[in-house]
Amino acid sequence: MRTKDEKKRHAISHAAIDLVYTNGLANTPMSKIAKKAGVSPSTIYVYFENKDDMLNKLYLYSKEVFISALLKDVDLSISFQEISRKVFDNFHIFTKKEPVIFLFAEQFVNSPQLRFGIKEEVNKLYTPLYSALQRGVKEGILRPMGPAILASVFMAPSMFLYKQMHDSGINLNKETLDNLFDMAWNAIKK
Repeated sequence: MRTKDEKKRHAISHAAIDLVYTNGLANTPMSKIAKKAGVSPSTIYVYFENKDDMLNKLYLYSKEVFISALLKDVDLSISFQEISRKVFDNFHIFTKKEPVIFLFAEQFVNSPQLRFGIKEEVNKLYTPLYSALQRGVKEGILRPMGPAILASVFMAPSMFLYKQMHDSGINLNKETLDNLFDMAWNAIKK
């Protein structure tokens, strides 16, 4: 059995995410992924059983990267509005830095090819954020809703706007981001 190399896994993952996002899964043969990653096609099968396994693992990977970026430098002991602003800012930093990873995950979030177990693993990744939201509800800062609903209401405007802007090439200025944060915050605060 061949040894797994993290650099190769990273190269394959990023090549696959880019090509699948750009061309779609059906139009992305393993040979094209291998060529872009600089590996042989057989090397891909060291890391992934098949295309379905690859899609599921790449979706999980993209969500791990995304959620890690959302929570980067977030101090859960500060005020909930400050936590929310940090997560909001982290989202906008991440989507500028890694647009393809974000858009890949969004493209496949409702894919029938995603296995239930992968969706469950992704839900577990949100635990720190959901715990913070539950604390916000318990302390009377946030509306008495479930954490998934609060997170969706808070993040959906940014996610939708980002996808629209990505397609048109428009960038948000600071004033627009501040207004968007205020609207999102007002939607979830009590």
